[in-house]
Amino acid sequence: MTDKRFQEIINHYKADIKMYPDNWISHCAQQNSIEEAIFVAATAKNQEGKKNPHQYRLKPIILEKFAVHLSDHASKLKQATSFDDLLKKITTYKIKGIGTLALYDTAERIGAYLGIFPDKIYFACRCKSRR
Repeated sequence: MTDKRFQEIINHYKADIKMYPDNWISHCAQQNSIEEAIFVAATAKNQEGKKNPHQYRLKPIILEKFAVHLSDHASKLKQATSFDDLLKKITTYKIKGIGTLALYDTAERIGAYLGIFPDKIYFACRCKSRR
């Protein structure tokens, strides 16, 4: 992919996100404290109480346990200096039942509260061969 084409994709994404902001991210960014932002982010709820489609298969009890566990480490998460740092910290506090997408989405939401955003493309694949 050429640099020009890559830049076109970035510009399209930025324009699209301005027109159609992510309700879960903006809701998290508007919280009054890091603890509130963590809870909203980890439970994947927007201002209407709707769960993000990315986490629809995860049981609410798992998301709430994740939120409580992350809240126990709020001061460390608040010290993140980059999105990559925040994602690594959140991954460190992962609990059983929370996968890669939930970790990334939670980091993106908490990052919005902290004013920290991804500056590179993240890719994760769990490929299982089927015979």
